[in-house]
Amino acid sequence: TASNAWHNILLAGMKGSSTHFELSGSASPRPRVAEVSSEVTPSHGTECSEKVRDLETEWWMALFKQDDECLRRCMQPSFVQLPLPDTVDTAGKHKPEALQEGWLRRFRGTTPLQIAAGMGHVSCMEVILSSGCCNFDFKDRRYKRSPLLFAAESGSFPAVRLLLKSGCTLDVSRDKSGETILHKAVRGDNASLVSWICSKVAKGVNLKNKKN
Repeated sequence: TASNAWHNILLAGMKGSSTHFELSGSASPRPRVAEVSSEVTPSHGTECSEKVRDLETEWWMALFKQDDECLRRCMQPSFVQLPLPDTVDTAGKHKPEALQEGWLRRFRGTTPLQIAAGMGHVSCMEVILSSGCCNFDFKDRRYKRSPLLFAAESGSFPAVRLLLKSGCTLDVSRDKSGETILHKAVRGDNASLVSWICSKVAKGVNLKNKKN
Protein backbone atom coordinates (compact mmCIF):
# COMPACT_ATOMS: atom_id res chain seq x y z
CA THR A 1 0.00 0.00 0.00
CA ALA A 2 0.98 3.66 -0.26
CA SER A 3 1.41 3.78 3.51
CA ASN A 4 3.81 0.83 3.45
CA ALA A 5 5.77 2.43 0.62
CA TRP A 6 6.07 5.53 2.80
CA HIS A 7 7.51 3.62 5.70
CA ASN A 8 9.94 1.74 3.46
CA ILE A 9 11.23 5.00 1.97
CA LEU A 10 11.76 6.55 5.36
CA LEU A 11 13.19 3.40 6.87
CA ALA A 12 15.76 3.21 4.09
CA GLY A 13 16.62 6.89 4.54
CA MET A 14 17.19 6.54 8.28
CA LYS A 15 19.41 3.50 7.78
CA GLY A 16 21.64 5.45 5.43
CA SER A 17 20.50 3.60 2.31
CA SER A 18 20.16 5.49 -0.94
CA THR A 19 16.62 6.35 -1.95
CA HIS A 20 15.85 8.05 -5.26
CA PHE A 21 12.56 9.24 -6.63
CA GLU A 22 11.08 12.26 -8.33
CA LEU A 23 7.81 14.11 -8.04
CA SER A 24 6.04 15.27 -11.14
CA GLY A 25 2.78 17.03 -11.67
CA SER A 26 1.34 14.20 -13.74
CA ALA A 27 2.18 11.05 -11.84
CA SER A 28 2.62 9.75 -8.34
CA PRO A 29 6.16 9.39 -7.05
CA ARG A 30 7.66 5.97 -7.77
CA PRO A 31 10.22 5.24 -5.10
CA ARG A 32 13.10 2.88 -5.61
CA VAL A 33 14.18 1.81 -2.18
CA ALA A 34 17.47 0.09 -1.52
CA GLU A 35 17.13 -3.28 0.17
CA VAL A 36 17.53 -3.33 3.93
CA SER A 37 20.43 -5.46 5.16
CA SER A 38 19.48 -9.07 5.92
CA GLU A 39 21.40 -8.73 9.19
CA VAL A 40 18.52 -6.74 10.70
CA THR A 41 16.42 -9.07 12.82
CA PRO A 42 12.60 -8.92 12.66
CA SER A 43 12.42 -7.46 16.16
CA HIS A 44 14.91 -4.73 15.31
CA GLY A 45 13.07 -4.04 12.06
CA THR A 46 9.77 -3.67 13.90
CA GLU A 47 11.31 -1.35 16.46
CA CYS A 48 12.86 0.81 13.76
CA SER A 49 9.61 0.88 11.79
CA GLU A 50 7.77 2.15 14.86
CA LYS A 51 10.36 4.90 15.28
CA VAL A 52 9.86 5.88 11.65
CA ARG A 53 6.10 6.09 12.13
CA ASP A 54 6.55 8.17 15.26
CA LEU A 55 8.91 10.51 13.43
CA GLU A 56 6.44 10.82 10.54
CA THR A 57 3.70 11.80 12.95
CA GLU A 58 5.92 14.32 14.71
CA TRP A 59 6.80 15.84 11.34
CA TRP A 60 3.19 16.33 10.21
CA MET A 61 2.15 17.48 13.68
CA ALA A 62 4.93 20.09 13.68
CA LEU A 63 3.81 21.34 10.28
CA PHE A 64 0.18 21.44 11.39
CA LYS A 65 1.12 23.39 14.54
CA GLN A 66 3.54 25.60 12.55
CA ASP A 67 6.30 24.62 14.97
CA ASP A 68 9.46 25.35 12.99
CA GLU A 69 11.80 24.18 15.78
CA CYS A 70 10.17 20.74 15.98
CA LEU A 71 10.08 20.63 12.18
CA ARG A 72 13.83 21.20 12.11
CA ARG A 73 14.46 18.43 14.65
CA CYS A 74 12.33 15.91 12.74
CA MET A 75 13.45 16.75 9.23
CA GLN A 76 14.74 14.01 6.97
CA PRO A 77 15.44 14.60 3.25
CA SER A 78 12.82 12.02 2.32
CA PHE A 79 10.14 13.80 4.39
CA VAL A 80 10.43 16.96 2.31
CA GLN A 81 9.24 15.25 -0.87
CA LEU A 82 6.42 13.17 0.59
CA PRO A 83 2.85 14.26 -0.15
CA LEU A 84 0.44 14.51 2.78
CA PRO A 85 -1.64 11.29 2.88
CA ASP A 86 -5.39 11.05 3.41
CA THR A 87 -4.83 10.13 7.05
CA VAL A 88 -1.92 10.41 9.46
CA ASP A 89 -1.33 7.79 12.12
CA THR A 90 -1.55 9.71 15.40
CA ALA A 91 -1.75 6.67 17.67
CA GLY A 92 0.29 6.76 20.85
CA LYS A 93 1.18 10.17 22.20
CA HIS A 94 -1.26 12.05 19.95
CA LYS A 95 -5.04 11.83 19.85
CA PRO A 96 -6.62 10.80 16.51
CA GLU A 97 -8.29 14.20 16.19
CA ALA A 98 -4.98 16.00 16.70
CA LEU A 99 -4.78 16.74 12.98
CA GLN A 100 -8.01 18.47 12.05
CA GLU A 101 -9.96 16.92 9.18
CA GLY A 102 -10.33 20.26 7.44
CA TRP A 103 -6.56 20.73 7.34
CA LEU A 104 -6.06 17.21 6.00
CA ARG A 105 -8.72 17.73 3.32
CA ARG A 106 -7.28 21.06 2.25
CA PHE A 107 -3.70 19.88 1.88
CA ARG A 108 -4.16 16.20 0.99
CA GLY A 109 -1.65 15.16 -1.68
CA THR A 110 0.51 18.28 -1.31
CA THR A 111 4.13 18.51 -0.25
CA PRO A 112 5.37 20.12 2.98
CA LEU A 113 6.53 23.20 1.05
CA GLN A 114 3.07 23.66 -0.48
CA ILE A 115 1.47 23.26 2.93
CA ALA A 116 3.78 25.78 4.64
CA ALA A 117 3.29 28.20 1.74
CA GLY A 118 -0.48 27.69 1.91
CA MET A 119 -0.39 28.66 5.58
CA GLY A 120 1.88 31.62 4.81
CA HIS A 121 4.31 30.46 7.48
CA VAL A 122 7.73 31.74 6.40
CA SER A 123 9.73 30.15 9.24
CA CYS A 124 8.47 26.67 8.36
CA MET A 125 9.14 27.34 4.70
CA GLU A 126 12.73 28.30 5.52
CA VAL A 127 13.27 25.04 7.41
CA ILE A 128 11.89 22.99 4.53
CA LEU A 129 13.83 24.94 1.90
CA SER A 130 17.06 24.43 3.88
CA SER A 131 16.89 20.72 3.01
CA GLY A 132 17.77 21.51 -0.60
CA CYS A 133 15.32 18.81 -1.71
CA CYS A 134 12.32 20.92 -2.75
CA ASN A 135 10.68 20.78 -6.16
CA PHE A 136 9.42 24.30 -6.83
CA ASP A 137 7.48 23.25 -9.92
CA PHE A 138 5.58 20.39 -8.30
CA LYS A 139 1.81 20.71 -8.66
CA ASP A 140 -0.61 18.63 -6.63
CA ARG A 141 -2.72 16.16 -8.60
CA ARG A 142 -6.10 17.48 -7.45
CA TYR A 143 -5.79 21.19 -8.18
CA LYS A 144 -2.52 21.55 -10.12
CA ARG A 145 -1.25 24.26 -7.79
CA SER A 146 2.42 25.09 -7.36
CA PRO A 147 3.92 26.27 -4.05
CA LEU A 148 3.81 29.83 -5.40
CA LEU A 149 0.04 29.66 -5.97
CA PHE A 150 -0.44 28.36 -2.44
CA ALA A 151 1.65 31.24 -1.07
CA ALA A 152 -0.27 33.84 -3.06
CA GLU A 153 -3.61 32.48 -1.86
CA SER A 154 -2.41 32.68 1.74
CA GLY A 155 -2.01 36.42 1.21
CA SER A 156 1.53 36.34 2.55
CA PHE A 157 3.81 38.65 0.59
CA PRO A 158 6.90 37.43 2.54
CA ALA A 159 6.07 33.82 1.58
CA VAL A 160 5.86 34.78 -2.09
CA ARG A 161 9.13 36.72 -1.86
CA LEU A 162 10.90 33.79 -0.19
CA LEU A 163 9.86 31.37 -2.93
CA LEU A 164 10.95 33.74 -5.70
CA LYS A 165 14.27 34.35 -3.93
CA SER A 166 14.76 30.58 -3.60
CA GLY A 167 14.29 29.89 -7.29
CA CYS A 168 10.58 29.87 -8.14
CA THR A 169 9.56 31.44 -11.43
CA LEU A 170 6.84 34.10 -11.47
CA ASP A 171 4.43 33.30 -14.28
CA VAL A 172 0.71 33.19 -15.05
CA SER A 173 0.26 29.46 -15.36
CA ARG A 174 -3.22 28.25 -14.38
CA ASP A 175 -4.37 25.69 -11.88
CA LYS A 176 -7.17 23.19 -12.52
CA SER A 177 -9.85 25.84 -11.98
CA GLY A 178 -8.16 28.15 -14.46
CA GLU A 179 -6.84 30.59 -11.85
CA THR A 180 -3.45 32.30 -11.95
CA ILE A 181 -1.27 33.74 -9.22
CA LEU A 182 -3.22 37.00 -9.56
CA HIS A 183 -6.53 35.26 -8.80
CA LYS A 184 -4.94 33.62 -5.76
CA ALA A 185 -3.53 36.90 -4.46
CA VAL A 186 -6.97 38.50 -4.75
CA ARG A 187 -8.39 35.61 -2.72
CA GLY A 188 -5.61 36.19 -0.19
CA ASP A 189 -6.92 39.73 0.30
CA ASN A 190 -3.53 41.43 0.27
CA ALA A 191 -3.78 44.64 -1.77
CA SER A 192 -0.01 45.19 -1.79
CA LEU A 193 0.62 41.70 -3.13
CA VAL A 194 -2.08 42.11 -5.79
CA SER A 195 -0.61 45.45 -6.89
CA TRP A 196 2.90 44.03 -7.03
CA ILE A 197 1.83 41.01 -9.10
CA CYS A 198 -0.04 43.28 -11.52
CA SER A 199 3.14 45.29 -12.02
CA LYS A 200 5.17 42.16 -12.71
CA VAL A 201 2.82 40.08 -14.85
CA ALA A 202 0.66 42.62 -16.64
CA LYS A 203 -0.39 40.09 -19.27
CA GLY A 204 -2.25 38.13 -16.61
CA VAL A 205 -4.36 41.00 -15.32
CA ASN A 206 -7.33 40.37 -17.60
CA LEU A 207 -7.28 36.60 -17.42
CA LYS A 208 -10.53 34.96 -16.34
CA ASN A 209 -10.92 31.68 -14.49
CA LYS A 210 -13.27 28.94 -15.66
CA LYS A 211 -16.19 30.36 -13.68
CA ASN A 212 -15.91 34.02 -14.63
